[in-house]
Amino acid sequence: MSKGWLIVISGPSGVGKTTVARRLCRRPGFVKLVTATTRPPRPGEVNEKDYRFWTREQFEDGIRKGELLEYATIFGNLYGTPKRVVQESLERGLRVIMDVDSQGARSIRATGLNAFFVFIAPPNLEELRRRLEKRNTENSEILRRRLEGAEAEMAHSTAYDAVITNRTVDQTVEEIETALRHRNIL
Repeated sequence: MSKGWLIVISGPSGVGKTTVARRLCRRPGFVKLVTATTRPPRPGEVNEKDYRFWTREQFEDGIRKGELLEYATIFGNLYGTPKRVVQESLERGLRVIMDVDSQGARSIRATGLNAFFVFIAPPNLEELRRRLEKRNTENSEILRRRLEGAEAEMAHSTAYDAVITNRTVDQTVEEIETALRHRNIL
């Protein structure tokens, strides 16, 4: 039985999951899980810090060997969570923060791990569109698909332990910490 907790942060692309997760990890006893992807790094992203940037061959090998806790294909790229890193961190009693899409959250829920699921929602779709456009990483077709996906994800937000609207990072982190205290995770 693991001693730690997995805190799964999910929500639509562009809602601020990674920023919120990084801020939570400033607390003692928290660690941000670095997930794997086959997508190329965005400007400023660092391998093993932001993501584990794997080749498609490396990723498919990990799938074949059963080394991933969960994985999904999103807009043609593979994303997944290395199982070993999660298990080691939980055994050490850490609170492991990970940000994943809703598919990943469903897969993790099915594992039965000590996990608390937080859905981060945008204030509204127009604000989400603005945040995605500000990233300047998507063409208009991918932007359209991400916004459609956001609506579908938000429709399933009731399956989470907490739903928090990200108006500001500080407020969102504070609300997550409050939810974790209520569950005796903090």
